[in-house]
Amino acid sequence: MRLWGSDHRPILADVLIKPTRRAKKFKFDKRCLDNEELRQVILEGWKSPDLPPNATIMEYISSCRKALSEWRKQHNVNSAKLVEELKEKVEGLYADDNATTEEIAAALKELSDALKAEEINVLEQKSRVFWLREGDRNTIFFHALTKQRRAKNKITQLLDANG
Repeated sequence: MRLWGSDHRPILADVLIKPTRRAKKFKFDKRCLDNEELRQVILEGWKSPDLPPNATIMEYISSCRKALSEWRKQHNVNSAKLVEELKEKVEGLYADDNATTEEIAAALKELSDALKAEEINVLEQKSRVFWLREGDRNTIFFHALTKQRRAKNKITQLLDANG
């Protein structure tokens, strides 16, 4: 480009190119353990016909990982999506003039249960990871947690029927 009375030149950029996305790293979600199909999915992954006859243990594990990932996609195990769907359902019921209070209450209870289950499971899983990473190495950490648990569980008084 030529300069026409200015020392600034425009920058031409193509911003419509989407960056390539890498696949997310597989992490096993313990919330799946409650589902009865899980064992069958793992067995099917282990006995996959796509595996060569002399497959290594890593190939078996990779096959199981792929089978679990596909199963999770099909069964919508993603609780964040479930919570969003339930929120939309509740909002739709509020907007619907024909919706009964029982339907709204049931949808709200379902949403509340999903939120509680999500929070409890995620926090439990994260706390275990933190404990495994920090618990055995740090005695101050261990003693602080023990003191906190003792204080929380300590019974200081009992109340009878009269108060």
